[in-house]
Amino acid sequence: MGRRKGTEAVARLALVLAGLGLTACASTSGTPAALDDPLENVNRPVFTFNDGLDRQILEPVARGWEAITPHSVVVHIDQFFENLQTPGYFVNDLLQGDVRQSGVEMFRFLLNSTVGLAGLFDPASHYLGLESRDEDFGQTLGVWGVPPGPYLMLPVAGSYAARDLAAAPVDLALNAWTLVPGVGLVYTINRRSLRIEEFREARGAALDLYVFLRDSYQQSREAAVMNSDSPEEAPSDDFYELDEDP
Repeated sequence: MGRRKGTEAVARLALVLAGLGLTACASTSGTPAALDDPLENVNRPVFTFNDGLDRQILEPVARGWEAITPHSVVVHIDQFFENLQTPGYFVNDLLQGDVRQSGVEMFRFLLNSTVGLAGLFDPASHYLGLESRDEDFGQTLGVWGVPPGPYLMLPVAGSYAARDLAAAPVDLALNAWTLVPGVGLVYTINRRSLRIEEFREARGAALDLYVFLRDSYQQSREAAVMNSDSPEEAPSDDFYELDEDP
């Protein structure tokens, strides 16, 4: 499935998912200085709105999808979408001067798109140990030295630093498949179903969910710019095999 988040930058454009911190790290150790949040009084009501959308609509739909779909099918669908994002990773790696990782991404895309049946399977990771590294233009701007700017919570679109919001049009252009009607929604529901327990635990543990997700977003983005975040453990899948039981 690759390291994340999204999408994840473009996934944040699709629905509430990233607004609720899907791409956020759960750890709060070593917390850096708080992200500038001069619009907190505006951001909090927007967050409440987004959280309500997730609780009332997205989460129930994701639970229904999880209930009727074998887990490995959900994983393979997520890998398919991850593969679609790989050309964007390749471009951003080049813009960041990381020629080696851009070569890894290109090889992953070619291998997974062919042997991996359009990315439904990930032989590049499972058999060659070639891991993807999610990259978006917001990270590229960070590598170039652009500061994150103030934190923004947008209706439906979710969490952004000003730098990432400015980069969003480029990310959208690199992932034009999200503009196909219904595709972004399928991606979001499928990925949300993989994070049901993570969301439940975050809601149960956080004293202030807004602050938790804001700070986690900051940590996640800073780690992504530095390429210091640990790869997400991908759900196991047997090559060319699907679960028979939901």
